[in-house]
Amino acid sequence: MGAYLRSLETALRASASARDQALSTQLLQFDEPPYMPSMGDDPVRGERLRKAAEAAPLDHLVQWIWANAPDGASGCSAAKPCPGRGRALAALEPENGAAWIPAVARADDAHDVAATDDALAHMAAATQYDDKVRDLTQAWEDIVRRFPEPAASAIIPRLASGKSALATRDQEFLKSLVGMQGGSVLFSTIAVVKSCSTEGRCAADPRRSTYCAKAGRLVLDHGTTQGAVMMGAYALQSSGFATANDRERIRTAYWQIMQYTQLEHALEHNAAAARRFEPDTASDTEIGAMHEQLRRANVSLTPPAGWTYPEDPMRPVADCPR
Repeated sequence: MGAYLRSLETALRASASARDQALSTQLLQFDEPPYMPSMGDDPVRGERLRKAAEAAPLDHLVQWIWANAPDGASGCSAAKPCPGRGRALAALEPENGAAWIPAVARADDAHDVAATDDALAHMAAATQYDDKVRDLTQAWEDIVRRFPEPAASAIIPRLASGKSALATRDQEFLKSLVGMQGGSVLFSTIAVVKSCSTEGRCAADPRRSTYCAKAGRLVLDHGTTQGAVMMGAYALQSSGFATANDRERIRTAYWQIMQYTQLEHALEHNAAAARRFEPDTASDTEIGAMHEQLRRANVSLTPPAGWTYPEDPMRPVADCPR
């Protein structure tokens, strides 16, 4: 697979498409087994990504990739700054709460309290949450169709023209491709959690707590991945403004993710059982697929009365003055 990934990166670099160029900078963050992403500095790829973003200012996916890129792989530096990078997608999608996450991360990195609060306020006021997972999946699906694995090694079978659903093996490979960018997004989401967990925040300025609570509810309502839902739960839990209903929703989210993790571990070495619980391709979000798989395994989506997470993430958080 390593040889195929390298050949794919070469093909995308040769493309005239700014989107292909941007995606090529993500691909070789997986080099050799076990294909774990490397978040180290890469100025060469960073410069290519910056050029792609500048060439396609209205391509929402390219701007999302650029906004979430690590500083050392963004093409930006003290000598050649990019002050608007964190808000690259937010400028195009101001009503998208996910688009403000990189802005929070960049402001937090700069220790700019006012800018962090401003980005959190925009995130809290958003009416949508789209972290581009579906767009990334579609983009990589298109690339796999255009540049299939050679038949000799056949990791990815050639697909019939116009076929809308990929085989399970192809879907797993696509998940790994989408996951390549997940590390960058993770660092941005961690910044949101960190910003919402500042000690002494309530006494200093309760406004951030209200932003974090609203942003957390938005993500719990509309997040499509486990990572997003966990971020929303942490932000809301730490805000000091979680209601009894909020706490029950957070408890339910933890229960579902924990039960799903246990199910995955149980099926890890049982291929036949895993196929029985495989979600339909109609489940086009990670959360939707998780719910479907739990239902197929006869696992309740609702935690039993009295259930608490073993590490007690629902430990009491002092409420802010209201």
